[in-house]
Amino acid sequence: MAGISIELSMEQLSDPEVQAAVLKLVEVMSEGKSLSNGNGKTKVNGKTKAKTNGSKKVSTFRRPGAALAKAAPITDWPSLRESLTPTTKNFLTYIEDVKEATVEDIAVVLGIPHKGVGGMIGSLTRKANKFNLAIPLTARDNQFGVKTWVWSALT
Repeated sequence: MAGISIELSMEQLSDPEVQAAVLKLVEVMSEGKSLSNGNGKTKVNGKTKAKTNGSKKVSTFRRPGAALAKAAPITDWPSLRESLTPTTKNFLTYIEDVKEATVEDIAVVLGIPHKGVGGMIGSLTRKANKFNLAIPLTARDNQFGVKTWVWSALT
């Protein structure tokens, strides 16, 4: 399933029409499984939940766990790569193609914040370490002293 990212201000989220639209989007992305139980509350992992923030009701929801596909076991680099988010996969494809890129270049190509690159690579490293797998990337400073990520094919 493809990922989606939407940024909304708290003012926008207070609009009931926006709330309904977000809920409908989540329901559609959850393959038609309704998250609403018809009483203004939402289901979170099959349980109804509503929070209050002062006098305002705040609904919390996320995809039901039952809708998530069973992940294949991670035993090697290809299976690890397949388990990654679309953004991380796009990063790996990009760095594999160009062989070396600065953090700024990566952020621009992926359309993510500069800090997001570090978080993404950190997450990738932790996941690889969890499964005792090497990642085909190394960090180094280029001739101008700028940090770059370098692709090194696994042999």
